[in-house]
Amino acid sequence: MTLETATHWMLLFSLVLTRVAGLMLSGPFFGAITIPVKIRALLAIATAALLTPLQSHVSLPSALNFTGLVPLLIDELAIGICLGLGAQLMFASAQVAGQLAGQLGGMQMADTLNPTSGTNTPLFAQLLDLTTLGVFVVLGGPAQLLGALLITFQRVPPGQAEIPLYFVHYYVALLASGFELGIRMGAPMMLALLLSMLLLGLIGRVLPQLNVLQISFNLNAAVLLISLLLSLHVMFWAVADQFDAQLELLIEGAIQGSRPIEPDTLSRQMGG
Repeated sequence: MTLETATHWMLLFSLVLTRVAGLMLSGPFFGAITIPVKIRALLAIATAALLTPLQSHVSLPSALNFTGLVPLLIDELAIGICLGLGAQLMFASAQVAGQLAGQLGGMQMADTLNPTSGTNTPLFAQLLDLTTLGVFVVLGGPAQLLGALLITFQRVPPGQAEIPLYFVHYYVALLASGFELGIRMGAPMMLALLLSMLLLGLIGRVLPQLNVLQISFNLNAAVLLISLLLSLHVMFWAVADQFDAQLELLIEGAIQGSRPIEPDTLSRQMGG
């Protein structure tokens, strides 16, 4: 192997590794702080080593110096981070739904440590977050996310990427999709709690001597737990139904986010 060939493979590997590292740093499951940094680094290096031979047909500038390499690495890193952050929106919507349900059920003070983010989050927000993560793993989410990364390499080879400046338009679409998912996950619990509050209000009007405030804490907690137990299968199918659409939109945003998009085109993609 000549020096020129070795240099070409090293540059190609560094570009592939940078895009993979962006996903490993920001993506769900891969970016959890419970996974040691060394394990994530080894996983990123192993994935890049497997993907680099598939990009052997890519031509890179022969006289590429450090100054010219840095912008290429930044572009590659931006694509990986956009993929990871976009996929995280699904889990953010689940946390918001759980936090709203916990506040309505009178459990907003029940905070616990979230092992995936390392921060204190409401109990029900963490429960829905872990439920979404479990569904994500059962559906093969990590493998599909790596498949989405491979699609980006097929459509935008290393060294030809651009920073997706217009990814914000796709990000808005992903936020709307995540908001819809959060409503579908939290609607059964919030509807049950609303009916419970209405029932307590009627009881308070009929029996004013009854301490409704004291009863409401126990009743709302019981209603919240029962509705959560009965709606777990609904959450499973909601995540499964929404995941494919979000993943497709995420790939398009990471690839085509470097140029403006027409509003009607984005509307059609959101509708799809």
